[in-house]
Amino acid sequence: MPKVKIEKTLNMQAKKLFETVQSVLENDREVKALEPKLSLNSKETKEGIKGQVMGSRISGDFEIKEDADGLSTINIVLSLPLMLSPFKGVVEKRLQDKLEGLS
Repeated sequence: MPKVKIEKTLNMQAKKLFETVQSVLENDREVKALEPKLSLNSKETKEGIKGQVMGSRISGDFEIKEDADGLSTINIVLSLPLMLSPFKGVVEKRLQDKLEGLS
């Protein structure tokens, strides 16, 4: 299965970063075309937020860690089925663009 891996550090709180990523994954038109039933399950930990991305075709894990200086680092690993391999770049670019826009 092809994987999309993203790691990015941003100057924002973990909760705000999670809300942004959740919005992209659950509401972006291009992502919804590939996976209409995508949702995030999360739990807060003392280091930040971690959870799973679940859908009928796309699944994966994410973790957002917030340090003492207010910087948050997000790690996302998504697995796509072989039939969505050609769209790996679309998913990766949408997430990267949104995260870059927050910098």
